[in-house]
Amino acid sequence: MYKILAKTFFMGKKLHFMTTCHSTNETAGDLLLNGTDIEGTLIITDHQTNGKGQRGNSWESAPGKNLTFSLILKPSFLDIAHQFRLNIVISLAIKDYLSLHHGIKAKIKWPNDIYVEERKISGILIKNIIKQSLVNNTIIGIGFNVNQHFFSEPKAISLFQCTGKVLELQEVLGNLVLQIEKRYLQLKNSHFSSMSKAYIDALYWRDEIHIFRDNDNGEFEGRITAVDGIGRLVISSDFGTRTYMHQEVQFIS
Repeated sequence: MYKILAKTFFMGKKLHFMTTCHSTNETAGDLLLNGTDIEGTLIITDHQTNGKGQRGNSWESAPGKNLTFSLILKPSFLDIAHQFRLNIVISLAIKDYLSLHHGIKAKIKWPNDIYVEERKISGILIKNIIKQSLVNNTIIGIGFNVNQHFFSEPKAISLFQCTGKVLELQEVLGNLVLQIEKRYLQLKNSHFSSMSKAYIDALYWRDEIHIFRDNDNGEFEGRITAVDGIGRLVISSDFGTRTYMHQEVQFIS
């Protein structure tokens, strides 16, 4: 059982806990439809039976071992052209938590997977609901590997595997959501330029030569240099500099 978060101003002050559910993002969507949500509403479960990651992939999480939750935000101050800034906020917040509480230096695999030691510790799935060119509501789905010892996916990793310690999930949740709130308030108060730089500096594979794949070139050798103002990944290669929206390019090796 999870309790309302004590350290935050508004995130987690309304909390829905379910022992099991289909998807916390779907439950959050139902709350929005029913009008029973407030900003910062947190939906969490011990066992998500149909959690999704990027590209529709399933999210592996042993029941009661990790954090699978969703947050409802209402960033109506944010123009649709700037909606990628929410990806930056959440990615940096998770990176902040890992650094502040565990001394772990994480990388952000564009657009918003969190990697430690070449393995994925957290995945983020964001759904924005647009009204009159503004982001009226946002559902932030987060999977965060905490106490799981083994994964069928070799590229997954947990905090336990990094630290050798079994952690209290409620404590991890509270500290993690506090970092999300801090970054979100920075965005709300227009303190964005430093966050953009921090996100680009933390990019996985940035300024390294790697193999990618796209529909035009197939596999090619390139180097990530930046992310532009609308969230497109910038890759330099022998074909020149190209920008990619989500799912237009794959990371190969």
